[in-house]
Amino acid sequence: MVRSSRLLGLFAAFAVCSALCLGALAGPAAGLSDAEYREMVEDPDFAKSDKRLNEVWSGLLKEGGLSKAGIRVLKADQAQWVRKGRDTQAKILMEGGSTALEAYTAATRLRADELPGIARRIFLQDRPDGPQGYYVRRENGRETGWLSVRWTDKKAGEVSVDAEAILVLRPDNVRSGLWSGGGAVQKGVLKAPDEEGEGSATFTFKGDRVQVATSSDFASGSMGMGVTIEGTYVRQGLPKL
Repeated sequence: MVRSSRLLGLFAAFAVCSALCLGALAGPAAGLSDAEYREMVEDPDFAKSDKRLNEVWSGLLKEGGLSKAGIRVLKADQAQWVRKGRDTQAKILMEGGSTALEAYTAATRLRADELPGIARRIFLQDRPDGPQGYYVRRENGRETGWLSVRWTDKKAGEVSVDAEAILVLRPDNVRSGLWSGGGAVQKGVLKAPDEEGEGSATFTFKGDRVQVATSSDFASGSMGMGVTIEGTYVRQGLPKL
């Protein structure tokens, strides 16, 4: 039996602006001085976001299922954010009219939301198993699509698939989309219906590659105009540090 579900909203492909668990690195770094951080943490909203971020971070380290190598990659991702990502995100928000306090509060909240997904990606990179894995589609040297495939019932051959894709029209004009589904992989092939249309998406697994095709009547309501999940995706391992 094939199951399919829809993820609403658009994938913010270029919003890779993450936050770091400030307590894990003994205080703020990069754009925020210690004095600025101490002042911000007096604000109830910032303090709440900061506390939640630390709680999410601690939970992932204890219960995220990551190996030692996976934890090192997660920590490196965090460190990269605290050096650049947090300030980049805050700057974008401030250019949109937010105060520094509002911007850093939002960036911290965003990271708390993003961390579990980042940990899941690292888990899939670290634990490839049959079709299970994290795959990337590249076009003209640019990443334009991502697949997260995870066993839901290995004995029954069932997996879940989360697909994300973008279409870059201009640097300031990026369309994006999400698709989520799942079912049983039979002889290396998963065919999953589109919940909002009458079409289907077919995933053909072969080694470290996945070929994705959609039927002519495929009509995902969460895809931007012209955005497609079709193409060849290559499985990614853990980055070397």
